[in-house]
Amino acid sequence: MPPTKQQENGELASGESSESIEAKTTQIQSQTNGDLKAHEDSVVLLKEQLTQLGTIRQQSPEQRDQELNRLLLLFIQVSESGSVLDDLELQGLALQVGEALVCHIQQRVADKPAEEARYELEQLFQRSEVRSNQGWLLLKSISLLSNRDSEVGVMIKTGLPAALVKCLYLFVALPPRKESSVSQNDVDEEVKCSFQDTFTQVILQLCRHVCFVEVLLETQELSSVIISLTLLWDQCSPSWRQQASRVLRVVSAAQAHNTVPALQASNCMKICIQNMHKISENIPCHVLAEVAVSVFSFVKDSYPVSPALFEEFENNDGYSIFQAILIRCEEEVTEEQYLAVQDLLGLIASFTLFGKAELKVAICVNNPQPPGFTFDPTLTNGSPVKNLTAFKIIQASFLRSGNTVICSQILRTIQMIWSWEKANFFLVEWSLQSLAQLAECVWQKSPPVHLIFFELLETVIYQLSYIPHETIRKVQAVLKQGSSEAFNVAALDCFYRLIIHSGLLSEVLSDGGLMEQLLFELKRRAKIIRKTGVAVEEKADSYERKLTTNILNVVSALALQSVRNTVFIRDLGMIPYVKIFLDVEQFRSPALCILEQLSEVNPEEYMSTAIGALCSSTESEIRLKQDLLQSIMKVLENPNSWNAFRTSGGFTGLLSIVVDMEGSLLEAPAGPWAALSRQSLVELLLLTLHTLALAVHVHPINGHIFHTTGVCEKLGDALMQLGCFQRGVPVETDKEIFDCRTFQEFVEAVKRPEPQLPPPLGDCVKLLGFLEQFATGVSLVAGPSAGLHDNNDAGESQKTKEPTNEDEALNHTRASSVSFVSTDSGRAYCDLIILHPGAVKLIMTLLPSIYCPSDPCLSEELQLAVIHHVQTMLKSDRDRQIMCEFGLASTLLTHCKHILIDNSHSLHLPIVRILEKLASQSMDHKCLRQFLCLGDPLMCSGNNRLSVSCEEARNTNQTKDSTEDNKKSSKKAMKRSFSLLKTSSDSGTVVPLHRIISLVSITSPRSIQPHKVSISPSFVEFDMTDSGYG
Repeated sequence: MPPTKQQENGELASGESSESIEAKTTQIQSQTNGDLKAHEDSVVLLKEQLTQLGTIRQQSPEQRDQELNRLLLLFIQVSESGSVLDDLELQGLALQVGEALVCHIQQRVADKPAEEARYELEQLFQRSEVRSNQGWLLLKSISLLSNRDSEVGVMIKTGLPAALVKCLYLFVALPPRKESSVSQNDVDEEVKCSFQDTFTQVILQLCRHVCFVEVLLETQELSSVIISLTLLWDQCSPSWRQQASRVLRVVSAAQAHNTVPALQASNCMKICIQNMHKISENIPCHVLAEVAVSVFSFVKDSYPVSPALFEEFENNDGYSIFQAILIRCEEEVTEEQYLAVQDLLGLIASFTLFGKAELKVAICVNNPQPPGFTFDPTLTNGSPVKNLTAFKIIQASFLRSGNTVICSQILRTIQMIWSWEKANFFLVEWSLQSLAQLAECVWQKSPPVHLIFFELLETVIYQLSYIPHETIRKVQAVLKQGSSEAFNVAALDCFYRLIIHSGLLSEVLSDGGLMEQLLFELKRRAKIIRKTGVAVEEKADSYERKLTTNILNVVSALALQSVRNTVFIRDLGMIPYVKIFLDVEQFRSPALCILEQLSEVNPEEYMSTAIGALCSSTESEIRLKQDLLQSIMKVLENPNSWNAFRTSGGFTGLLSIVVDMEGSLLEAPAGPWAALSRQSLVELLLLTLHTLALAVHVHPINGHIFHTTGVCEKLGDALMQLGCFQRGVPVETDKEIFDCRTFQEFVEAVKRPEPQLPPPLGDCVKLLGFLEQFATGVSLVAGPSAGLHDNNDAGESQKTKEPTNEDEALNHTRASSVSFVSTDSGRAYCDLIILHPGAVKLIMTLLPSIYCPSDPCLSEELQLAVIHHVQTMLKSDRDRQIMCEFGLASTLLTHCKHILIDNSHSLHLPIVRILEKLASQSMDHKCLRQFLCLGDPLMCSGNNRLSVSCEEARNTNQTKDSTEDNKKSSKKAMKRSFSLLKTSSDSGTVVPLHRIISLVSITSPRSIQPHKVSISPSFVEFDMTDSGYG
């Protein structure tokens, strides 16, 4: 081993005078408290003095001690300064130091009582702040020299091992002298502690050299130290006993070849066992554990070399000592004494590996077992258990004890034994049924012990691929008795993890009656909740709530693993009872999981239960509604539930949620909505719409019902009543169209943490953004909170001249609703295929009501952004045909009537353009007449009155003359209304010019270049052929 920087010593040169040496050393001492000279100068000076070391032997004892002290001071200072001393010859210094220390120890010990000798040794080694004792300098120098093999060998020849262990014996066996004159107790204790640590560290460093340990074992003093630990309980110094224990463990771990012969020659082990059989009741348990580990470590460490000490331990009934100490520890061990108990149990665990032959056990495997399970006792190649006596001591202590510290450590120790060899669990289990016995009594322990026990159980199942059926039956029996709520909670937690881990374990637990047992307990608890109310249940003990939650978790996991279990739950009539647990948020998640598994067997019953719970919930139960909606969305992923949603009243139930939220999004909501978070209300609304949209999206029949049975119109009416949509007269903005924000920019604005829009307009943007997603089918399978995923970036780009590469890449990765990218008038846009036209109709229905009284200009800007976005969506002929088929023109004429009449309205031209685009594809005569009659021009209202009067005349059989008069007046009226641009005062208003222009645009054939082929309008109100009598 190479020497370190702090291991070098020096010697005095023989040819230098004492005066010159003294002058040099005096110079060194004057620099002790300051900076030394350069390291090179100090090393040179030390080397020079080491060469003169031989002159010290020729001087008187007083001069020799004085010169040696000066040399040691220089050596210590140079070593601690970090100088490299590898090239120095230090064996001479080691010899001088070893001889001097042995001489001083012998002078203070010889022919003196033990107490006085101990005191003299303390005075020798104590370090003073005023002066440095020679004993301290020698001890410090040995510490610096102890890592060099050659120097250690020289010091051993001086008798240093025997001298040091003699000091250790006196320090351990005798208490320190109490001096009444000493007043500074704290200072003295600090000095003693510093000296004690340094002394112990010197011995520990020397014990790293096997040659030192071999000599140490041959001394009588070492056996005396070992025996003193087991005998002089009332005299031993506690601090020195701990240091002696450290030394003995290091000596034992060195495994010197003469360890067993030396201890046998002194009969040390037998005497220690006899002494420990006489343990006094006054001795603390952790002291007993510490001493036992220190003494019997020699048995453990020497066994691989020779079993003689182990045989001596068995022959003298050493196991009873372990048992007696553990019994004491079971009563009084604390957290502070944990390490001593840990070391003792580790020592006993190592004894389980000692024996002459391996255990022979009968293989008894209960089926079923996992496919990967195999066991072959002949393949044990690690550390198999051979000594069941030692293991029984550990197990018996667990069965007796109620102490959390020792019980926890015993289970950790058992786990450690299993980790040494895979076969150890089976050797112990099939011999002693260890795990099953632990399962019977573990419920009596504290909750931390429960957790460690079930960790052991999971270790067996996961790592050994073995199912201990007997242990599981024992746990289920304790669970059925209900003796400990804490144990039941931990057991159900463990069962839940096991069931999720393996379907085989689910079958094992179900066959053992766990499902039926838990369902009856759930029924009992549900009745209590229904009878006493949720408030009482919420005040119950925490373990009671955890237990209910864990029961639901296990039942849901069993149902998840097997349809048979789900059918059993349904046949037992448990669904109404499970529904009761939905009212408590802590129980809701597992209860919903059970109901979701019901959808695999009977989706109609699940939908009826979930939608019924939705409709019966109150306004403030927002979280309950959200959880139910999330559950419905999860179930809608299964095609079996698509029809069930419709037949169970899903559309009606979701509509009722929106209808019940009337007025909830007002700028200053009143009633119960005032106490609720606006953000949570918006989230609930979006989640409701998302659920409805998903049901429409996944099944064509649901989509048909949504569009044709009035659900879409009812939803629009309900949204209008929320409060964020209001009728008003927006102020026209001065911004040009290119200066206004796009709809996508509004959507991005509401996603930011800081509010960018007034609350009503922000809510409008969120709802309209989702409806746009609904229309195109984009992101319907994602969560409603995911927001818009930039579906219309290109379509909303009002300033982009051509699509970028990023836009093209984005278009390729979009959902199937994106068909191609085209350009029109220098603008790039995405041609989105509209999958659900009802959503577009909802947008146009809500468009006139986008208004916030506090910011009319912003309302105007948002309306323009929405209408231009709709225009972008209707650029392709296919989308126009879809919207014509589903009556968007009728929606515009109904809900945007005042905008179409008022040509000064900012939305007038965009809506007219949309209407013209729709008419270019398909427009029935009813919508055309409705468009032409907007504002009742000419005699539209008069004709209606005229036709009514004519019908009344025919019904009353009026005279022919009066009929002819009516016809004449009718003809006159028609003549008066012939001119579209000029009219008299009594024939109604004139047809607006912009409407005539729109009519011309609608009725004009479209020319397709370059072949000059024209196509007639898509409707036939009258003959528009190119020739004939049109």
